[in-house]
Amino acid sequence: MDKKFIYLVGGGLLLTVILIVILVATSNQKPKIATNTAKNKVLTIWDYNNEKAAYDQLNSNFQTDNNIKINYVVKSADSYLTDTVNAIAAGNGPDVWIVPNTVMPQYHDKMVAMPTGSIANSSQKQSDLEVYFNTFPKAVYTDNIFNDQIYGVPIAIDNLKLFINTDLLNEKLQIYRRANPEFDATSTQRLINYGPANWDDFLKIIAFFSPKTNGKFAFSTAALGTTDNIPNYNDILTLLMMQNGAKMVADDFVTAQFHTAQNMFSSTSYPGTKALDFYTSFDNTKSPNYTWNATMPNAIEAFADGQTAMFFGYNKDINQAKRLQPSLNSQAFNVPQVKLTNNPVNIAQYDSLTVAKSSTNPALAWKYVLKTTLSSYTNSYLSLSKKQAAANSGSDTNSPFASTQGWYNPDVIKVKQIFKNTIDQVNAGNNSQTAMDGAADQVSTLLAKLKQTQNQ
Repeated sequence: MDKKFIYLVGGGLLLTVILIVILVATSNQKPKIATNTAKNKVLTIWDYNNEKAAYDQLNSNFQTDNNIKINYVVKSADSYLTDTVNAIAAGNGPDVWIVPNTVMPQYHDKMVAMPTGSIANSSQKQSDLEVYFNTFPKAVYTDNIFNDQIYGVPIAIDNLKLFINTDLLNEKLQIYRRANPEFDATSTQRLINYGPANWDDFLKIIAFFSPKTNGKFAFSTAALGTTDNIPNYNDILTLLMMQNGAKMVADDFVTAQFHTAQNMFSSTSYPGTKALDFYTSFDNTKSPNYTWNATMPNAIEAFADGQTAMFFGYNKDINQAKRLQPSLNSQAFNVPQVKLTNNPVNIAQYDSLTVAKSSTNPALAWKYVLKTTLSSYTNSYLSLSKKQAAANSGSDTNSPFASTQGWYNPDVIKVKQIFKNTIDQVNAGNNSQTAMDGAADQVSTLLAKLKQTQNQ
């Protein structure tokens, strides 16, 4: 037999034996489990309000339903935004980033837009934007949408309110009636019971309860007109400007417009300056509206102590007042509007749940955001936090949330300081239009800088 043939056969048999040994050995090994299965996924959420107790049940449900782990992290509110932006840039930021609604213009470029078709209603042929518009108040729609893309969704919402210590005003009214038995208190009593529907009614309350003697008031009826001792001065001024028809910024978001003669609602010129004059009139000793000044304590503390009967704030503010004075009895009313207006305006305050660009799984993060805000999951959060649901809160035209509006604020912290300086200048005796022009120049600079940064 040919030796070459023998070598070939022998080599083939040896190779066969080796293959059999390998197959037997590997057949006894357990299959490897992929490391990227759902149960190994972690969704990291960053918050600054420390609402863990309110989120616990919601997060537990989402973890169970999706076989993942949620890492809920509370960050320092003072450095929250800066710290998160730096973390996103470094690639170690959160998946879900909870932010105040006011910062969306400034930071939406650090977020991932909602995937197209996530909430669209095919049966009614409604796009994502149409469903969003029909679900949330106008403020939410304008705050969270940029270039026709949705960047955030709120779970709860609050709006600016007028809080009145009705017991205090009724007590003072009864004292006056005893001293003036011929006085007809019907209209004044109605204003106390139902709150002032417009600013004219508001001024009637001021005039009655804060009469002036030698340029001084014996009692402060409302906390209004200053900055340092009024927590929400910037929101109140913004509210007045928008109510009077001021256009806050140009359509291209490059320049401020609130200082101009343009009025979106009527023929009245310079509505922004008119609003500034009205606000500061409550700290002007020469004005009939004078009822507050810089020597008064913080507005919330003054309200709790009975040193003033009215202040403008949010639910968190009245909660603080009640912690200071548990026996406090107050009523919440819608903010007054311009008399006979066809364009009611209010200010909203809420957090938007967003998906940060640092997310390693933006699809899952967006699933969390939508499940959190637009499903039965929401109920546990609302029940524990005692907040008002954002979804469908503005669908009724009579709802106080229906009139809420936002604006393209380029830097909420710097703009607040700009508005503070503007109010302080007028209270110091400077010309209001000059102060407003200076404020607009500074806001325009911030707008241009923001657009340049986001275009890089």
